[in-house]
Amino acid sequence: MTEWSPSLIPQSLQTVGYAQALRETGLLDPDTADLRSLARTVQQTTAPNEPGPRHTFLIGEAATRAEAGSPAVLRDQLDAVTALTRHPRMSVRFVPATGCPSGLVEPFTLYEDRAGAFAIAVRHHQGAVFLTHDAALATYRKTARSLQRRATENGWP
Repeated sequence: MTEWSPSLIPQSLQTVGYAQALRETGLLDPDTADLRSLARTVQQTTAPNEPGPRHTFLIGEAATRAEAGSPAVLRDQLDAVTALTRHPRMSVRFVPATGCPSGLVEPFTLYEDRAGAFAIAVRHHQGAVFLTHDAALATYRKTARSLQRRATENGWP
């Protein structure tokens, strides 16, 4: 799984403080945000110990700016993400603004197995659309590889 998140820390990596700060902006539906916080807590307590596929998170530079919450909340969030980079099945990489390719910039998750890409999840405000068409798979896979080439592992602000 490769997840591209250009402007926010990916949901599954968010700390409770960061998620709370996002909710306080009014941009998230409070009921949905509460359910996401619960799901995130469950993910954070179970994911590191469970076997499973490799996850690559590509996070855009805009996600490292304190537009939701205080600089301290953002620093705690970035410290938590940095700690996850030591997980053997997880790669978290930073994509500088100058490294973002033109074209596809919306958040997406690319799902692959040994045979190749098989689905893309493109998130919307209230959900996601899963794409499986070969042309879409090829385009998003190319974009994911381009982002990975431009990303740095130690370039956190």
